[in-house]
Amino acid sequence: MILLNMQRKTVFPILAVLIFALGSCQANHAAYVQYDCFDAQEIIGVWQADYAEYDSDLIGLETITIQTNGAFDQSYTGVIEMVSTKNVAWSIIQLDNGIAQLHLPGGIEFPQIIFSLSESDIEEWTEATFSLIDPAGNERITFSGETILNILFDSRGNITLCHLPAGDPDAPITICFSK
Repeated sequence: MILLNMQRKTVFPILAVLIFALGSCQANHAAYVQYDCFDAQEIIGVWQADYAEYDSDLIGLETITIQTNGAFDQSYTGVIEMVSTKNVAWSIIQLDNGIAQLHLPGGIEFPQIIFSLSESDIEEWTEATFSLIDPAGNERITFSGETILNILFDSRGNITLCHLPAGDPDAPITICFSK
């Protein structure tokens, strides 16, 4: 009986620590990844988003390749065809609330362009400044000349990358990538 009590006293604190550690990786927002809960190597690779999965009127495939040398390639084929290859260092930023975001300087925020303009205006909008509420930080952000991707866990616990919300402010669409 004494042996069982000693085991319980040892097991329960260990379980409590494990449960707290696992839960803290998603403490602020159920799906958003905390900066210290993943390895940056998980971001390396080819990521694709099929826009038709989000809106039946959209046709297009966006591909982002994150390379180990800090470079990235970004392309969109669909309504328009654009390629952005940058030998600029991508970075993972930690927001004030601990959530991680991937920043691609020089990247193009395709959903903001596609949901907002006619084809004739696209060149002008690739240089545009966007201002919107980012759900990860729950604050208004203004950005230009870069792609910002929120890093999230999908329903299976895998890392996924998602553009900032775009389209109708009352019913925004968030385009997400998978490997």
